[in-house]
Amino acid sequence: MSSAIPVIILDDVVIEKNVPVHRSPSRAKWAKIFRKMEDGDSFVIKMTSGNTSSIYGCARNQGLKAKIRRLDNSGNYRIWIFKGGR
Repeated sequence: MSSAIPVIILDDVVIEKNVPVHRSPSRAKWAKIFRKMEDGDSFVIKMTSGNTSSIYGCARNQGLKAKIRRLDNSGNYRIWIFKGGR
């Protein structure tokens, strides 16, 4: 049994077939948190540069909407999660 990935070479670009997409560890973290939340629940975190896009992307992938607001100058943000398009 071969584990080789089928490839197509076209104009010096290698197209690989059926390569699995690995989940981002931060998105998996947010998904776990979002599953425990109800519509309109929120939490507070200290933001890092990559958190915003990760939170929005994860929420969108789960059919949710995220609202993020800065609370103070120390980097604390409140994140609300809503079902559907609020």
